[in-house]
Amino acid sequence: MTTKNNETDEKSDQGVDVQPMVMRLGNIEVRTCGKHLTNDKRHITAEIIKWHENKETCHTIAYWARDGEGFYIKFVGRRPFDDCSGDIFWKIAKIGQEHLDEYFDRLDA
Repeated sequence: MTTKNNETDEKSDQGVDVQPMVMRLGNIEVRTCGKHLTNDKRHITAEIIKWHENKETCHTIAYWARDGEGFYIKFVGRRPFDDCSGDIFWKIAKIGQEHLDEYFDRLDA
């Protein structure tokens, strides 16, 4: 990230939130969430989770971070490979990426 007169060239969310979204295929889900992968009031990123058989708990498989060029996905260890089939993971990841790309394009528009 570069700076100009103490300002970053990274797009600011300026209080604009991601449109909340949840999409599930089997026990794999993509959902919008807060900065620290919590369900705070502000949805500004997304994560892919796997629901456990009890349907009450889940764990994060991957999540998105943002820089000046947009959102990029980050894996949690080997979880995308160990916790779900590749087809399901990539379908869910594509849905999440497209949703976040639309949000990023709206920033500073």
